[in-house]
Amino acid sequence: LGAYNLKTERGVLQPYDGGSVDAFCVTDREGEPVCITAHDDLRLVVREVPTLQTILERRKATKAGIYALHAFQEGGRLVLLTAGDHFRRAPLGASVAKRVRLTSGREPMLRLWSLQDLTLLWEEGEDRRGGCFEEIEPGTVFGRDAAVVSMGYGPCCVLDLHHRLIISETRSNTGHAWVHEFKGKAILMDVLEGLLTIRQLTPSGVGEQFTLTASLLGTPVQIQGDQFSSIFHLHGRETFLSSVMDQVRVWDVDDLLTEAVGTGTLLPASSLTRLPAVTGLVVMQARPSELYAA
Repeated sequence: LGAYNLKTERGVLQPYDGGSVDAFCVTDREGEPVCITAHDDLRLVVREVPTLQTILERRKATKAGIYALHAFQEGGRLVLLTAGDHFRRAPLGASVAKRVRLTSGREPMLRLWSLQDLTLLWEEGEDRRGGCFEEIEPGTVFGRDAAVVSMGYGPCCVLDLHHRLIISETRSNTGHAWVHEFKGKAILMDVLEGLLTIRQLTPSGVGEQFTLTASLLGTPVQIQGDQFSSIFHLHGRETFLSSVMDQVRVWDVDDLLTEAVGTGTLLPASSLTRLPAVTGLVVMQARPSELYAA
């Protein structure tokens, strides 16, 4: 774990303390920036920035790994959402009998914590879906503060942060996922195996009975990236980044959705022809609006 100041070109490297970092996020706590880390030895730690010194630590916070963190304000207090594995861990060197005992059952994959003292505020009921959540993307859907939690390859779900309810869950596999509003529609979009897939979210019910049904919309669009950022504003446009080897690419969300949705005709992703790689690009001076790829 390290911090690097791009202005002063000075950095801090935290010595290895027995547990590597599985997830981290940065937020403001009581007016000061902090870094929150989840470790493979099941610790949750709140650290000063930029010194990375420990402010709060909770050992054996869970019985399974945490792989995604998101801090947000709720009713005047700072709250941490964690997402991770359902498979319980046993310490290295434990006997077979002890490992069986400690790893039996399934661990809740979603939890909320107070960032005042790292007390547990809420956890999802015993997980039935299996798998491992790896990404959290915050958003607003139909006026509700929400978070899309995805596995990288598997179903994703939309969590209503205020009511602590799963209000939507896909049946098919998805990749890194976001919620976004586009032309008055609530959209769930995800990237899996080089394709950006769009689903429209349709509401039903009220209060704790509120749910969202996700239905495919438009045509999946080819997109490149191994890692993806959250959506943010850039020059007045909704944007996200992707990384491809040593390159960072900038994607305009509304342009991608315009290309994907088109007339709104449904088309299964399996019917698309996929290009494994682009090895050459050609433009013609006589036709400046056309780009040829091979």
